[in-house]
Amino acid sequence: MKTEDTIREHFKLLRSARYAATADYHCNVLYGYLKALRDTGQIETSLYLRMNHAVTKAWTLKTKFTVRTAA
Repeated sequence: MKTEDTIREHFKLLRSARYAATADYHCNVLYGYLKALRDTGQIETSLYLRMNHAVTKAWTLKTKFTVRTAA
């Protein structure tokens, strides 16, 4: 599986996660991929920052929703 496909798949799984732990896992995988791409120079800084923001926003929305529905 290509890196782009893996990132796309984990982002979909992050957005569809039902539990905070699952969202945390997929978010950590995405951060790891993004950091590796940035550290090896395979991604521009502007694209890294946009993708990092998208992952953070998706994770924040998912965990807020999960915490609210779990209570």
